[in-house]
Amino acid sequence: MFDFKTIRDTVIIQKDRLQIKLSKIHDTLFLTGKCKGDTVYINRKIPVEKIKIVKPDYLDNFISKLPWIVIGLTILILLFIWILKR
Repeated sequence: MFDFKTIRDTVIIQKDRLQIKLSKIHDTLFLTGKCKGDTVYINRKIPVEKIKIVKPDYLDNFISKLPWIVIGLTILILLFIWILKR
């Protein structure tokens, strides 16, 4: 039990995770409380397969460049036809 007249400084009461602070400023009594969090951290090691980088073979390389080859040949054919019509 506290007597209002006997409190001259801040009084901190702490038990487990609860902390209560009682302070007197002039004629006002301040009471604040904090409860520390109960966060639980779990560290687990999860095995992960190593990523293997595979270089594309000749056929995959050719297929990826095929649209550009077709566009280039089409432009050359159209240019050749345009030159012959002149």
